[in-house]
Amino acid sequence: MKLPNHQQLREFVNMSCLLTSHKFTLNMITTDEMTMNVLILAGDELEILIPPDGQVYYNTTLSDNNTGKLELKNYVLRHRDDMNEIHKLCEAIKMDAKPLDAHDFIEILHCQSQS
Repeated sequence: MKLPNHQQLREFVNMSCLLTSHKFTLNMITTDEMTMNVLILAGDELEILIPPDGQVYYNTTLSDNNTGKLELKNYVLRHRDDMNEIHKLCEAIKMDAKPLDAHDFIEILHCQSQS
């Protein structure tokens, strides 16, 4: 297994602290070995990608109402060693992911942690 670089590790620690301080469960943390993107699945809906350049992207499973992606995500959570499916999930997340905007992201965390 290849390890994330320093930029990715720094952003991973920042995101982990932010998520857990808002009482999010970190359901899965892994690396897409084909692209070296770090993947974090948190809470019921939140998806975070950190590519090698260290920019953080996020999306929520329900924001795009994509049943196929939800099924893929559930499969990956049950089969954590299936690197091909992890790669497919990362690619599906990347299609709709937005660059992290701190203010908007904090608002999303606050709203989701209240529900």
